[in-house]
Amino acid sequence: MSRTRPSSPTLATSRSLRSPSRPPTGTRPSQSSQRKLPRLGRELLATGTGMLACSIHEYLSGPLGAHRAVLRLKEGPGGELLQLAWDVTTADFVQVEATGREEAMAAYPFGAEMFFQGYLALLQGRLQVWDVAGGAMECWHIGCPLDSLVYAFFGIYGEHQRPDLAALSYANLAAGITAPADSR
Repeated sequence: MSRTRPSSPTLATSRSLRSPSRPPTGTRPSQSSQRKLPRLGRELLATGTGMLACSIHEYLSGPLGAHRAVLRLKEGPGGELLQLAWDVTTADFVQVEATGREEAMAAYPFGAEMFFQGYLALLQGRLQVWDVAGGAMECWHIGCPLDSLVYAFFGIYGEHQRPDLAALSYANLAAGITAPADSR
């Protein structure tokens, strides 16, 4: 049996220049939001992305370590890029040194880059997954489109999987619609 090297990653961009989901900077994550990353790591295992990530052992520059995917959160605390790598041996996201996008694409077969505040809003139920994935998220991946982190996020944070987040989002939306114009 011969091993074949994975093809170069595909960059899937869905970012608009005037993204409505780009929130203001400067808000720090709550401790409850920080505790939600382990859930993402565990749930990622059951997705097509997670299964493919666990099954590959080589990437562009040779053998892979335990870090197979990266979440890059722009304009994080202090305005800095926060880079979190997914460790397939523990299913945890660990903070790693932030690199340029090209370096990240060369090191990780799967990646997503979005605004920190957009991800925080997703975890808090202020935005739905399609608000973030459709407007301000850029991803790269190997394999087919269904193997990307975008599809993994839909599977993990979609209203069919997280009706609690969807209910919060709809409640926030309804409150904004029914509030008097001078109170918004």
